[in-house]
Amino acid sequence: LEARALLAETPADARGRRVIARVLDDRSVEEGRRLAMAITAAPATVVLLGLRGDDRVSLIFARSADLSTDMSALLKQVAPMIEGRGGGSPSLAQGGGTRLAGLDDALATAQRSLTA
Repeated sequence: LEARALLAETPADARGRRVIARVLDDRSVEEGRRLAMAITAAPATVVLLGLRGDDRVSLIFARSADLSTDMSALLKQVAPMIEGRGGGSPSLAQGGGTRLAGLDDALATAQRSLTA
């Protein structure tokens, strides 16, 4: 249900793909992964999730199978902004860090690099 709502409210960009970037509070990494997988079941979709906890932040980046953007490389590019690290596959990557103040900037930077 949440995945459908996020897809419906996010228009496609000039390249015909949707880039959904959101910060979610008090969600587990597993909940974030499930949401990312549900969203990227739709074609031409990239999801950039930031999960904010009490003393830790997590990033989950995913893309639909019909896109070729390397999510692991993108996550590694912005993970230092949260004093973190991470990795994964080209289609799904996750990482975590301790710098809560860097979460919004990390997502914004990732989103900008997708549209560059």
